[in-house]
Amino acid sequence: MRKGPALLTGAAGLLGQWLLQFAPRHGDVVALTHRRAVAGVASVTADLREAPGVAAAMAKVDPTLVVHAAYAKDRELVVDATRHVVDAANAVGAHVLFISTDAVFLGDGCARDEQSAPNATCDYGRWKASAESIVLDGADTAQSFGAVARVDRPRRSRRARDPGRCGERHADAMVHR
Repeated sequence: MRKGPALLTGAAGLLGQWLLQFAPRHGDVVALTHRRAVAGVASVTADLREAPGVAAAMAKVDPTLVVHAAYAKDRELVVDATRHVVDAANAVGAHVLFISTDAVFLGDGCARDEQSAPNATCDYGRWKASAESIVLDGADTAQSFGAVARVDRPRRSRRARDPGRCGERHADAMVHR
């Protein structure tokens, strides 16, 4: 297996900054930025909505791993950008780790595992589920693989969970809040 740097999308964002804070300090992480520079780390610039720019940045860095942690609230910047990242990563033989969210699920507070099928009720959750599929289905070449890490949103993790009600509608619980 070849050794190369990790490329981090969304490096200027909240999660990206946190990941950089805890990344090894010996030059193994390169930030892919769009609007805001990231101090203290090597970087390349690209607009994830534009496939040629993403491919050029990926080719310049030639990473072993791409951590796709960019955040957006529109379909183009979630789904299409993920397609561009996966295609560019495949072109250089890089693995892709996609940071997703529990918004791909119903939002009923029930625990899910890796085998649970997404069943989002909002556009953002549906877009993230589509992007997960792109990563899992698209980064499956002989040289690369794709993986998804789902982050639980804190406001849900603090909510009381009743395992006996999982899968039911929670209209009555919502009314009594």
